[in-house]
Amino acid sequence: MGFTLIQPVHEMIVVEKARSALELESEAELPYYRVLAVGPGKVLDNGRRAKMSVRVGDLVLLMPPGAIVKLKGTEYGLFPESNVLAVLDEQEMSARIKPALSLAGG
Repeated sequence: MGFTLIQPVHEMIVVEKARSALELESEAELPYYRVLAVGPGKVLDNGRRAKMSVRVGDLVLLMPPGAIVKLKGTEYGLFPESNVLAVLDEQEMSARIKPALSLAGG
């Protein structure tokens, strides 16, 4: 069963700060987020829904602003999909970041 605590509507996504090797080994200033839930998509003028370009489990970089909600001691972010700057390839990023940090003594 997936994440059901917050169910986004329209083009909204629910995220939490990533707790991945990528985040721990990176010195980047932009926070990484893990997508927990995805809305059904924005309703278009013709009544159909736009297809969402992010999926549950994606690792993303987000542009503020968004809403931060604290539930049961955990902070969740609610953002429109248009705030997603990039979907990251976690394996590719980890492979590129680890060697660079090793050379830098990190």
